[in-house]
Amino acid sequence: MLRTLQYVFTFGCQESLQLLSQRRDEPLSRLETWALRLHLLGCRTCGRIDREFTLLESSMRQRTDRALQLSPAARRRIRHAIEQRLMD
Repeated sequence: MLRTLQYVFTFGCQESLQLLSQRRDEPLSRLETWALRLHLLGCRTCGRIDREFTLLESSMRQRTDRALQLSPAARRRIRHAIEQRLMD
């Protein structure tokens, strides 16, 4: 218990930035989540970076979604090119 409290209260910006990045790839442990939340409550800089990460991630997701939406003409061209390759 003492080590847990020590971890939470000695948690700094460097650890916070590492976990902000890590949580986009994999779930954090409960201890990591609480330590990060407590740090973000008291650190404006890390809170701003977290919001920027979220905005960047959202923007990238929107761009990817739009890129996957092909027009009907593009779909026809692709289908035609595939059919041509299969016939050769």
